[in-house]
Amino acid sequence: MKVWSYDIWDGDKGIIFAETKEEAIALYESNYDELIVDGDYDSGLCQMEYVCDVPDYPKLYIMYN
Repeated sequence: MKVWSYDIWDGDKGIIFAETKEEAIALYESNYDELIVDGDYDSGLCQMEYVCDVPDYPKLYIMYN
């Protein structure tokens, strides 16, 4: 299982647990209307990124600085 982060620039930020990016996008799109884009910081858009595989031990990941 993989962890994906999403950031709607004027709204929600969160994580999705999914095996593939396509599956993560489908889960996102079932809940939101904002478009997913790469690197275009316009209002009302969203960026999605791979974070990590889910480890089988406790681990801290910094997602936003």
